[in-house]
Amino acid sequence: MKRDLSIVLAAVCSLAASLASAQSPRAGEIEYTIGAAHTFSDSVQGLGGSSINISSRTGIRFGLEYFTSSKLSFGFDATWTEPRYNAVLVPEDGSPDIEASYRATIFTGHLTGTYYLLENALTPFLEAGLGWTYFDSNVADGPPITGCWWDPLWGYICSDFYSTYGATNFSYGAGAGLRWSFGRDRAINAAYRWLEIEADGLNKKPVQESLAIEIVFRF
Repeated sequence: MKRDLSIVLAAVCSLAASLASAQSPRAGEIEYTIGAAHTFSDSVQGLGGSSINISSRTGIRFGLEYFTSSKLSFGFDATWTEPRYNAVLVPEDGSPDIEASYRATIFTGHLTGTYYLLENALTPFLEAGLGWTYFDSNVADGPPITGCWWDPLWGYICSDFYSTYGATNFSYGAGAGLRWSFGRDRAINAAYRWLEIEADGLNKKPVQESLAIEIVFRF
């Protein structure tokens, strides 16, 4: 009887030790994501009656995550799009408004935290992030700068370079989505994300809403 009890106690102690030392799934792992993000249109009014309307556009999204536990990760993500926009510029001298249509370059880089509700292969997740958003109007803000150089294939080349109107602003946002893991090192994310940009001189803060599909590579 004592021998049987000793065996049971040893088994229980061994199981407890193994559970205590066991590492949660995902904990300590690094993931890379790449995919497509479709941003929706937005309109804002500026000072003096000026305005800008930004069209919807599909761009590229990529990121990096490090899991501190089976459900929590911290990382960095970036989104790059080139939507068309229509702007109304109001001259100070009272002359007629100027309407312009160009294609902008918008780049957002955020530090993020993500919480996965389950440890299953299929799990919803919530995320939040903050960082900076860069908006380039692609409109020249002055005369071109000419540069020349020797090219090994084309010989002596000269080209014009333009400085453009742009701005970098603080931004923050949140999102919710669904992850499906298949295999040991692959997953797919589908997510809705909302991002707000701090900007002065506008009737409201610019908002960027998007839907994204991403492929996840786990290492």
